Amino acid sequence: MGNSSLISYTALSPNCSRRERAISKVTVHHMAGSLTVETCGRVFADPSRQASSNYGIGSDGRIALYVPEDKQAWTSSNWDNDQRAVTVEVANSSCGGDWPVSDAAWSSLVSLLADVCRRNGIGELRWTGDAGGSLTCHYMFAATACPGPYLKARMPELAAAVNAVLAGAEPPAASEQDGTEETPAERPLQPVAPVRYRARVGGTWLPEMRDWRDTSGSGDDFAGIPGQPIEYLAMDFPGWYQVRSSASGWLPKVRAYDIADLDAGCAGDGSPILAVRCYYETPDPASTGYKVIEYRAHTMGYGAWLPTMVDTSDTSGSGDDFAGDGSAIDCFRAKVADA
Repeated sequence: MGNSSLISYTALSPNCSRRERAISKVTVHHMAGSLTVETCGRVFADPSRQASSNYGIGSDGRIALYVPEDKQAWTSSNWDNDQRAVTVEVANSSCGGDWPVSDAAWSSLVSLLADVCRRNGIGELRWTGDAGGSLTCHYMFAATACPGPYLKARMPELAAAVNAVLAGAEPPAASEQDGTEETPAERPLQPVAPVRYRARVGGTWLPEMRDWRDTSGSGDDFAGIPGQPIEYLAMDFPGWYQVRSSASGWLPKVRAYDIADLDAGCAGDGSPILAVRCYYETPDPASTGYKVIEYRAHTMGYGAWLPTMVDTSDTSGSGDDFAGDGSAIDCFRAKVADA
């Protein structure tokens, strides 16, 4: 089986399972954004996203390996298909509309699929327009438009191009129906709002933070008072946050930001907060690119800042999915960042 020799970048994802069935299909997806193979790899590196693909292709034509072929990637919302298929995510050359891909990405897709077929004994790639063929798409298994109108319309052409390579032809260049001259660099991503958050200490809500900026003008880059435990935390960003309190353990996830509602508008129960976990859910990755929330906790037991968390991943490699060390948190900071 092995993996393709065409890869130039590897970022192995934890989101995979043991492959129990022989490879007999390939499934094409689009990234729904102009992601590089490195950015896509970082997205798939987050275990809480529960998503991955075997390969990814950037608009520059580079091919990345995320899940080895001897394992099942979590890509198509269908266990049986992903068990049988090698799945490929392809970057879009522009966002929206027909979701086109670049000529370089198309050429690499043809070469990669031909290589996968050759090594796995798939003598002919068959496009039937449904899940019965050996070339399948995400929309066949879930309520999604993936891989977008552009690639979907070119599936018969893709199968023919791959079969030509299997028969001995050189990988063809993509046709001129790309439909766009715009590159990701010419279409800037839109900014997103900062993370807003407040901490309650000693029964008093402190001024609002926006990313690492104190709106009161104090110059602090964190919420909290050194040496005094945080009792409640309120946060405003697209996603959820959760705290572990000394009195009750892990409390329910919160998606609201309302300091007047101590039950559902913030996280905490009045006792010292011992740990925090957050997860950013990008509302419109096509316009903004994928985002994450970076956050850190300063604890009274350790007396220093703990390693940075990115969503639910500890950048120190500890394997923890939260910020905290078991002692009370007295300072907290968070900001939105690129995935």
